[in-house]
This record gives sequence, C-alpha cells and structure tokens, in this order.
Amino acid sequence: MDSDKTYASCESRIRALVYSYDPTCRHGQVSSIRVGPARPVLSVSRGSVIGRPAAPERHPYITHVANPGELMWEKDFYELSVVAGRQEGMITGAQANRLGVGTAALDHLRGVGLLSELDWDVHQLAGGSLAPRFAYPYAAWLAIRPETFRWERPDGPLDVVLSHESACGLHGLGSVAAPLMTFTAAEELPAPRATRIHVSRLSPEDVMVHRGVLVTTPLRTLLDLVADWVEHAHIQRAVTDAVRRDLVDLRVLHEGMKPLAEEHDYPVDGPEFVGYFMPHLQPGSLSVRNLRAYAALVSGERVAEVRPRVARVLAEARHAFGSPVAGESGPDEVLSRDLAAEIVGRIGWD
Repeated sequence: MDSDKTYASCESRIRALVYSYDPTCRHGQVSSIRVGPARPVLSVSRGSVIGRPAAPERHPYITHVANPGELMWEKDFYELSVVAGRQEGMITGAQANRLGVGTAALDHLRGVGLLSELDWDVHQLAGGSLAPRFAYPYAAWLAIRPETFRWERPDGPLDVVLSHESACGLHGLGSVAAPLMTFTAAEELPAPRATRIHVSRLSPEDVMVHRGVLVTTPLRTLLDLVADWVEHAHIQRAVTDAVRRDLVDLRVLHEGMKPLAEEHDYPVDGPEFVGYFMPHLQPGSLSVRNLRAYAALVSGERVAEVRPRVARVLAEARHAFGSPVAGESGPDEVLSRDLAAEIVGRIGWD
C-alpha cells in the first residue's frame, strides 16, 4: 500500500486531529484537506469564520487559519505515514523512535484514532487496507526486528518467514490451530511474546509473498506440518484444500511426502495415499495438472494401458506434420504420460 493511499484513507482522521487541537474549528469551517504527492505536506484549508472569508496561512506541513502553532503533531504523523506507506500501513515504536517521534506523540495519535496498536509496540495507521488475517502476521513479522525498516531487512528466505500452522492459516488451508505466531529463520532470533521461531534454511522456491506477508509456499507449509508432527487429521484437511484449490501440484506433493512416510506413519502408495489424505476430494473439480496426478496415483494401471495408444497417436501426428519423432525420454514421453492420465481422469470421474 503506497503512502498516497494511506493518506487518502486517513482524511476523516486528519480532520479529527485538526479539531482536537482547535475546538473552535467545526466541520463547516474546514473546507478541504489535501494530501499531495508533489510535496511533503498535509494541506488543510479553512473556509469562512463567522461569516467572513479567511485567507489560509501557510505552515510547513499543515495549512490552518486559526492558531497553526496548536497543531503540534502534524510533522510526526507525516513522518510515520511515509514509512508506514512502505510497510503495509504499519510502523513499530522502535522505528518511530528512529524518526524522532516519541512515545507522547504515539499516545496522542492513538488517542485521536490515527493509530491503533496491533501487536507489542506495532502500530497501524487508520484506514489500513490489510484485513486482520494478514495484518496480525505482518505486525508480528515487524515485531521480530522492530528497529529495522522493511527495506533494510534481508531478502526472501534470508529473512524471517511466516510458516507452519500460521502459514496454513494465512493460505486458508484446513483449520489447524495456531496458538502462537510461527516463523522460520535461518538463525536464532529473540522471539517476541506469543511467537515461535524455527531455525531452518529455506530456499527461494520455498518462499512467496502473499498479501504483503512473507510466507512459506503452500507446498513447503504442508511438508513442514508433517515434519513438525501436526495431527494427521489437520494435515488431511489442509492437503485436501491445497489440492482442490490448485495451490500445490499433487504429483510434487506426493514426491515430497514420500521420504517422511515411514517416520510419520502414513501410506505412500498411490491409492492408499490419496484415500488417507484426501478421502472426500471430488476429482472432477480438480485442475488439469492435479486431475492427471490424481489419476496416475489412483489408477496407475489404467494410465499405463492407455499410454502406448496415446504415444502411437502422437507419433502418427508427428509423421503427418513432417516433424521429427521424439526419443523415448523426449517431450512425447512426458506428453503421452500426461494425456493418458488426463483421459483416464476425465472418463473415470467426469
């Protein structure tokens, strides 16, 4: 969320700030509030007072006719807004201190409704666009390195990443209980209250940004749940949601879960794997890639029967178009496998 949107969403709150410092100022007397990207000002102009037009006076940050000196916090609010506009509308107390904005200013801005405290010393500007489902994880993420601005933090997997049950909740997978906000980091870090930090190295393929929050991918999240001994009933619902919504490739998920099967006591053979983790999944609603994977797992023998016929059709098509015939391990091998699985899937479950 950029700073201009942050300012625009705060117009009514800025009016409240103006009125809190000048009780004589009424809604009918403040004709406009302008927040312009061209220069760093919050410009408030006031109309006529007691029937007489008033020429606005200029102030470095807010233009206000009556007693501009009373508006003591406008510069602080501007400084906070610039930073918060680059941090999903949020700022920590430690970051505010780096900007020279003290506790008294934060207390006042909270009192007039321009700030709200989401987490331990993490504040959200009024009008922030993130829903609570995304705002609270982001606030917890900021709280882990409270003095560091977002653009100063390490990139991607080198930073702290929302993971495990908390990532499951962010992605909307199943209904895994998450009493603590859980993150993964490459090094040990102090954990704020109600926060747990796993120490593990993530690859770039394991990490994504979802609604502003740095989080493990659905695939990595599911594998983490298994490795962390989460109850299988919770994992089953999460896996079903992820496959049904095409957030993971079922073929890749199955391969990733194979090495964990013996230690965590679940079946790995195709039909048993699907029946154990996705007993209520309707294959007809799946994406093409997951329908193919589902058919290969559940009806591998039928796919193997259809595959040579598909390969012959592909070879005939290549001959008809004058294309060179692909080798056994070439693209036709993969294509014939995928098409055979899709045919079985569509005929078997449509």
